[in-house]
Amino acid sequence: MIHVYTTGASRGIGAGMVKAMLDRPDIRCDGFSRKGNAHADGSGYRDHQVDLADLDVLERFDFPAPHSEAKLLVLVNNAGTLEPLNRVGKLLPRVVDHAVRINLSAPMILSNAFVRQFGRHPATKLIVHVSSGAAQSAYAGWSVYCATKAGLDMLARVQEVEFDAAAEQAEAQAKAQEGKPGQPPVPGRCYVRAIAPGVVETGMQEMLRGAEPEAFPRKAKFVALHRDGQLSDADAVGRAYVEQFRAFAEMGPKAIPELISRLPQLPA
Repeated sequence: MIHVYTTGASRGIGAGMVKAMLDRPDIRCDGFSRKGNAHADGSGYRDHQVDLADLDVLERFDFPAPHSEAKLLVLVNNAGTLEPLNRVGKLLPRVVDHAVRINLSAPMILSNAFVRQFGRHPATKLIVHVSSGAAQSAYAGWSVYCATKAGLDMLARVQEVEFDAAAEQAEAQAKAQEGKPGQPPVPGRCYVRAIAPGVVETGMQEMLRGAEPEAFPRKAKFVALHRDGQLSDADAVGRAYVEQFRAFAEMGPKAIPELISRLPQLPA
């Protein structure tokens, strides 16, 4: 049994993931979004309305209990915002702060809560950060989005180092306790991956195509990608993420060997 917790569950890739997990006997899911997913009608799914830009909400956040038979717990930090879409000097401070909270602060805080709450759970844990090519490519008008996605990739790198160190310590403690009565169980270890979906037809793409060229000079590139059918389908991308979770549950980290990777283009 796999239990998935995903943010941004109401639209785009997140909604595609939820759709792919509905009614599957081997998966349970809790979805979190600001407006909720009114279209998620199926067994094994629980919907939660959460504003990830609200620090008070995040400070009190607790994950719902996973399924009693869960062998893999997955946190998907998928929620993100493209705004503000403008050049430096024209950015509104409140909009910048809002974007940083959703794109980077919330994944940090939720990852912390996930490990704190489930660190000693016997299931294997996997944190998946939904990354972007914007983490490596600089686009004028996209400073906040590029910077926060680059930060998300670095968060994955740091978490991998921490999880490796924690696993080594747990293994050493287990060996030291061999044969001693009352030894605590070695908790299932944590893993992390940053997986970019590629260029996907979502509301973000609509925003890019409608942007003012002065605010986003590379607008023509994304208009052409849409015109030429070069955008991945959000539902297909959601299914691809879910299949990666299932592969990880079966084969472990070798199912997703790279810390930072990208999905192939996935048409409908």
